[in-house]
Amino acid sequence: MSHDESLHVYYSWLFSIGQGYQHTPTTHGPLQFHLLALTYSLFGNNDFTARLPYAVASILTVALLWKWRRFLGRVGMFFAAGLMLVSPNMLYYGRYARNEA
Repeated sequence: MSHDESLHVYYSWLFSIGQGYQHTPTTHGPLQFHLLALTYSLFGNNDFTARLPYAVASILTVALLWKWRRFLGRVGMFFAAGLMLVSPNMLYYGRYARNEA
């Protein structure tokens, strides 16, 4: 994990074991800490579960293209979804334990 990921993962882990959470502007919004803490509580804490909420959000990003089919057309929507599925940028940031995706 990168340094930024490790900060989010560590403070979320502390939150999940009952150490509390205090928001600081340097670590962005509180939603990701709450989602990670919930994931740790449900599935345990490891590299897989640390990246699980972000991977699910990335998959939902591709699925939400369905709502754009009126503007993109049916073929355009599937083409855009296919490009997002194989995009190196989406593949990298889609599992990155930060809020880039």
